[in-house]
Amino acid sequence: MPTFEIPPTQFWMFLIAMAAAAACVMIHYEGIRVLRSHWLRQRIRRQRMRLLLTLYGLLLLHFLEIWVFALLFVLLQALGNFGSLVGAASFPLDYLYFSAVSYTTLGYGDVLPDGPIRMLAAIEALCGLVLVAWSASYTYLVMQETWGSQAERAA
Repeated sequence: MPTFEIPPTQFWMFLIAMAAAAACVMIHYEGIRVLRSHWLRQRIRRQRMRLLLTLYGLLLLHFLEIWVFALLFVLLQALGNFGSLVGAASFPLDYLYFSAVSYTTLGYGDVLPDGPIRMLAAIEALCGLVLVAWSASYTYLVMQETWGSQAERAA
């Protein structure tokens, strides 16, 4: 009967990847909370500006989340036991590039994770997919509010 054993580096990689995903979910949640805040809505009365602020704010949140994963790739590669990004030559551009490609699930394949660090890339793709969908649904709600209030004023 085959044995089921998880090497320690893969176990730690999974925990690190899940912690990074949890951190990104919290960044996204708190960012949307700020965008949705009563204080901000009182300050920005124009619907168009509120919608633009929402879009730019969400983009900023995604950039921050991509940075979280990129910095983890650098840190884990520097530790040596977790693998490396094959094809990544310079920091921060190649690491940010790989992180953005993973986060958005594009996966070009010119930079590849090797070793246990692959788990971080997989979790980043899942996390990015969920957070981009969350941003899209939140943007839809803001647009519905904006266009709904404009239609009410016109009537």
